Amino acid sequence: MNKVPAPPENLAARVFRNAGVLFSSKGVAAITGLFYLALAGRHLGAAELGMLVLIHSYVLFFRDIASFKSWQVLIKYGAEYLGKSQRLPFSRLLKLTAILDIGGAVLGTSLALVLLPYALPQFGIPSSYLGWTSLYCLSSMVAIRSTPIGLLRLFNRFSILARISLVVPLVRMVGVIIAVRFDQPLVVFILIWFVADILSSLAYIWQGLADLARHKDIIRLDWFIGLKTQSHDRIWKFIWNAHLHTTLKLMNSHLLVILSGFLLGPASVAYVKVAQELSGILTKPAILLSDVIFPELSRLTAVYDKAGIRKLLAQTLSPLAVILLVVSAALYYWTELLLDLTVGPDFLVAADLLKLFMFSGVLGLAFFWLEPFLYAMGKPEIAFYNRFVSTVLQVVLMILLTKRFGLEGIGIASLAAMFFVCLTNFIFSMLLYHRMVGEETY
Repeated sequence: MNKVPAPPENLAARVFRNAGVLFSSKGVAAITGLFYLALAGRHLGAAELGMLVLIHSYVLFFRDIASFKSWQVLIKYGAEYLGKSQRLPFSRLLKLTAILDIGGAVLGTSLALVLLPYALPQFGIPSSYLGWTSLYCLSSMVAIRSTPIGLLRLFNRFSILARISLVVPLVRMVGVIIAVRFDQPLVVFILIWFVADILSSLAYIWQGLADLARHKDIIRLDWFIGLKTQSHDRIWKFIWNAHLHTTLKLMNSHLLVILSGFLLGPASVAYVKVAQELSGILTKPAILLSDVIFPELSRLTAVYDKAGIRKLLAQTLSPLAVILLVVSAALYYWTELLLDLTVGPDFLVAADLLKLFMFSGVLGLAFFWLEPFLYAMGKPEIAFYNRFVSTVLQVVLMILLTKRFGLEGIGIASLAAMFFVCLTNFIFSMLLYHRMVGEETY
């Protein structure tokens, strides 16, 4: 087997550098998001803010179901092709992921539009918002982001991704400030969310095309080269399992919002969304670290470098443990103050829910490397099975516990699901790691 040469620089340093680049932008995005969410909540009230969040989650729910998240297969197998200087297979893979993105965008939009008239009444949203919500659904038609994201991550262009990630929060912030200043109704906020989404998608597409031109020496820009994936039948298995797993993972936050709307009403949705955003101080770094460590793990597992994997994880997890303890303790004790300073005293009812979400975020951040490792080993199906069971567990517990504990039941269900998925992913990751000596695991 031809080996992919290991990068000469310290991998952990590169992980933290890339994570730092993304985290700086995500930090700005998080602060901006809290600002415009708090401003919108104070202006609209919990009920109307809940409607806005439900509409947004509904659109993203169907977008995630239909999206193939092709950036994962592009990184996993693209790293192999580029490491072996296989220009044509890489170009075929790139074409395949682009077609999957376009097909997913069309399918997601169609599903959302067809089911919308039946869904809105179930959320307690008046039919007068049908037209505006339909418009928002159309934003999924241009949400062709996965292939551009995969290219930019593969070519270590995290600074570009960081800048593009600011489009949505900055556009929403400016829009919300203007809407509040001129005392605008809910429909204007829906329009603001729509415009921000469109501009973000166009930015990803534009940058993806620019990077294709930038790497024309290693990428054949001939879109008539066919879709053959050579002997890599495992690519399709990887695509389907990665799609199912990531869909479940992304759907969890949307499902949480939508199900809480069904169980407790629109006002409770606002409390859940605020708790999600504030606990994002812990959950978002876990997502960022997963994204930046995946390409490095893919390169190491391609050559079965167990020592390199141990070193990378040790250098990554050691400083993270200290940061995690300090930040999580501070956030736990300042929960009420955090809510009061951001969204106001009316949202203090969500304090216990926020603490439970933070416990869940601590677990996710401590074990952020498990799912990227399973993907790097070519075993996304394991991550999918574990996530599927945890999602079922979460839904069942939500239905049972909200009847007795209200909002806190949602938090308990989320924490239990996170504990389950971390435990099972850890067990299977250790088994795969110890079986990794010189053999194909996919």
